[in-house]
Amino acid sequence: ILSNSLYKYSDNESSDEELSSLFNSTNDTKQNNCIFCKCYSLPMFYDYDKYKHLENSDKILIPSIIMKNISNNISDFELPLLLSIEKIDDDGYNFLQDLGFKSNIITQVFECIEDTEDIYIPFRLMQKLWLNEGTKVKITHPLQKYSIGKKIIIKPHNSNSLFVDEQKQIIKQNLIDNYCILSKDDIISVLCFENTIYFDISNTFPDESVFVNEDLDIEYDDSIEVGSPIMKEHIKDDIKTTNVFVPFSGCGYKLNN
Repeated sequence: ILSNSLYKYSDNESSDEELSSLFNSTNDTKQNNCIFCKCYSLPMFYDYDKYKHLENSDKILIPSIIMKNISNNISDFELPLLLSIEKIDDDGYNFLQDLGFKSNIITQVFECIEDTEDIYIPFRLMQKLWLNEGTKVKITHPLQKYSIGKKIIIKPHNSNSLFVDEQKQIIKQNLIDNYCILSKDDIISVLCFENTIYFDISNTFPDESVFVNEDLDIEYDDSIEVGSPIMKEHIKDDIKTTNVFVPFSGCGYKLNN
């Protein structure tokens, strides 16, 4: 829901200048602008009920100041606005990388919000980056152009799942409505008849990351096992199909054993 009406920037120039100083602007269009800010899961946002439907998406909430800086420094950005979120600490990263966790993810901006300097993202994406609430992350506007997706192969976490045509159509429409970029080996969630279904992205065509579109062909795969079993169980434990947030839930893993 990005429109000009959302960009109600602060009149406090000193505050804007202070926040703007975080942004590493450059005249070289071959480089990315970036900003460092704290990252929280959507349930931490005071108006969570209004945005909880974003849990099954790659959409995020950002401060208006980030949008302002992008508008000032990049003249040709396109909508939907894509942002990369990068984990900047390396706590256990070598261990986590082997388990399917990511050091950075591509998201799309759903809305710009006032009176905050933080970003809010789906809880599933917090887990994918192995982030704690309030962890500082690096935000960049990626200059990469993604290919239009022709086909993706998805595998439900429950290998016994059987989807009738009506369910498949709902799943496809939810993917189109709620996701912008899909990548091979991603784990995504889709709401279908009030149940959250988790899928591995087994493959994407023509590239390993593709832009979601209306003509995307979706194939179901019941034979290929991809993704990290530990990550899957971690997600299943922490995000139940009831979509109810349970603070301080989940499990931990020792890095020295």
